[in-house]
Amino acid sequence: MEIKVEGFYGCGRFGQPRRCNFFRWIDSENCRSCQVALLRMMLRLQEAEDEVVEARVREVEILCELRKMIEMNKLESTLLLYANEIIDMKKLQSSAKLSNGVMKCICK
Repeated sequence: MEIKVEGFYGCGRFGQPRRCNFFRWIDSENCRSCQVALLRMMLRLQEAEDEVVEARVREVEILCELRKMIEMNKLESTLLLYANEIIDMKKLQSSAKLSNGVMKCICK
């Protein structure tokens, strides 16, 4: 025994212990509710796919911004390192000039 429910045929003993696994979609062109349901599902699928694409584009934009920030941070770190080296060299130079002056005074 089969029961016709809108959109598909199924076993009349569905939900009972002794049921069969009979199931078949109605493939009739006259099944308006099936066509409407299919169109709705296709629209929802397209919307979901569009959301995925938008999310991926945003992800790439965020990664690009992050890469720029990392590069800027590396640049800032490198500049800071060079600035500290220059400061250290200036300190050494002025220390050497001072000690040379003291040595000259002692030697004279």
